Amino acid sequence: MTVRRLTEQELEALRTDMQEASMSMKTKLAKRRESATDTTAKIAHAQKSQDPLRG
Repeated sequence: MTVRRLTEQELEALRTDMQEASMSMKTKLAKRRESATDTTAKIAHAQKSQDPLRG
């Protein structure tokens, strides 16, 4: 297997791609966290509204 150094243009393109991928994943993770928080809040609210004698 041969290995070669990347050109400056290839390095810059790689950096740009990695930054875009990082930003995209951060956005997706933030949406997941927000969704999980909403779900947890709804579950907690539903549990509080149940009659404690009925379990």
